Amino acid sequence: MSRSLHRPSRVLATVLCLAGVAAAGCSASRSAEQQHTSARAEGQGIGRTSGDAAPSAPSYGRGTPPLGTPAERLSHAVHGKTVMVVGDSWAANLGQGMSAVAAGHGTVVNAGLGGCGIRLPEGDDVPERCRGWQKTWPSYLKKYQPDASVLMVGYWDVEPQRMKAGEEPKDITSAPHRAAFTAHLKRAVDLLTASGRPVYLMTSPLVTKSQVSDSARAMNQVLREVDRERTDVRLLDVTGQLCNDVECPAEINGISVYDPTMHLAPKARDRIAAWALNSIFDPA
Repeated sequence: MSRSLHRPSRVLATVLCLAGVAAAGCSASRSAEQQHTSARAEGQGIGRTSGDAAPSAPSYGRGTPPLGTPAERLSHAVHGKTVMVVGDSWAANLGQGMSAVAAGHGTVVNAGLGGCGIRLPEGDDVPERCRGWQKTWPSYLKKYQPDASVLMVGYWDVEPQRMKAGEEPKDITSAPHRAAFTAHLKRAVDLLTASGRPVYLMTSPLVTKSQVSDSARAMNQVLREVDRERTDVRLLDVTGQLCNDVECPAEINGISVYDPTMHLAPKARDRIAAWALNSIFDPA
């Protein structure tokens, strides 16, 4: 029997309001939150790499990016399932989109937190609310027992930061910063897979002048490396849903992709949300 949409505790609902989404999305009267992010995985939607060579970035060609799946094509395999979404404001948007398309069918635990990531620099003032993920995520897993978790951290962790006080801010194209992100990512994966359920990592679609930024490419390479190393990790390739090898267009097949805050606009968000849920629970 399918379960109705579950809105998490007041703490998690507050998280949605901190995520930089439209004010309407924070209204306590809304029965289904909305907004999202996601991906086309390398090939089918879930990327797996094999062999000893370092995983390379896929080629998306020059055609029109697929922009997910129409929301009305949500797979029956999603019914009765619980998914937990963690990460930054794009993760929060993802959780809202999943809630919108899965309302009445599944449970979405939205723990996305705007302005936060998993890289914890010492040189910048990191809000206290951003430092608690190593404690809060295990508590959410215990409480909600999701069938799968989704992690997306594309903005905070891609942007330049100071890892030590007084140093010049750098992004993860810098080797020390990449190493710090990699270490925290592996810690996050360990926490999210401790229950024996898989975690789905989402690539970053952060763009500069309509193309994926160098720092986002560096992050995506790390995600692919972790995906390759572990059997309990799957890759959901957001970039491949929104971009081709030439650009990440602002409009796809007449659908506006981004809202004024550079998160996904509602229709695009819901298509990506449906695609992500289908990729997780019905990947064939």
